[in-house]
Amino acid sequence: MRFPFSFASRMPLAFGYFLTAALAASLTAFGGGVAFMWFATALLIADLLCRPRHEWLRSIVACS
Repeated sequence: MRFPFSFASRMPLAFGYFLTAALAASLTAFGGGVAFMWFATALLIADLLCRPRHEWLRSIVACS
């Protein structure tokens, strides 16, 4: 079965997003509030700004 698009090119982004979110959640004093996920979201936003709009769904799905 072939997928309509490949997630392989988004794996570094997904890994970086997960690593940043996990690190931020582990370093917070009050149990990982939503505000500390902004560091991980910054990686995703930077990726989205560098890609055409029709490729955004791949990045968003890879990070979710």
